[in-house]
Amino acid sequence: MQALSVQCASADVIIGHDMGGVLAAMCARPTQTVVLSGTALAVYWWAIRATAWPLAHRWFYQRHGGHRFLSQGSLPEHRDGLLSAFGDHGPGWSDRMRRIAQGMKPPLGLAARLKESEVHLIWGERDPWYPKSVAHAVRRGTTGTLHWLPCGHFVPWEEPEGFSQILVGLA
Repeated sequence: MQALSVQCASADVIIGHDMGGVLAAMCARPTQTVVLSGTALAVYWWAIRATAWPLAHRWFYQRHGGHRFLSQGSLPEHRDGLLSAFGDHGPGWSDRMRRIAQGMKPPLGLAARLKESEVHLIWGERDPWYPKSVAHAVRRGTTGTLHWLPCGHFVPWEEPEGFSQILVGLA
């Protein structure tokens, strides 16, 4: 994490999606622009941590191997491409996900630190995993700006042109 913090500290803009968004939020500095998509923060972290519990872990990671998350989190026209690109997680993936989920604890003062950053939330209008209510709660907690795109959970991959246009508009 130290190397990541050094790289994040020198960047003008840091971008993260889902758990990568959690990492981006954790290493954000007050002068940076933080761009998050499909990222649950604060009280929503309990849901991520709950996937490490034995029954949830078996359901999410062992039984479905992340394929359910990919296939049901995107619009139908993007399903096959996402499964092809991200479906093979390699050996030990289930255990790696459990360890990550167990460690998802918000650092003290994260909300206050994000309020000192310029936060942009780029969200899929049809995200089933982190629906509009989550997007609005994260916006309130960060005092960020919310941008909507016509896609599911995987905004940077489902709507790369719209995502890029928003990023260019931040410059």
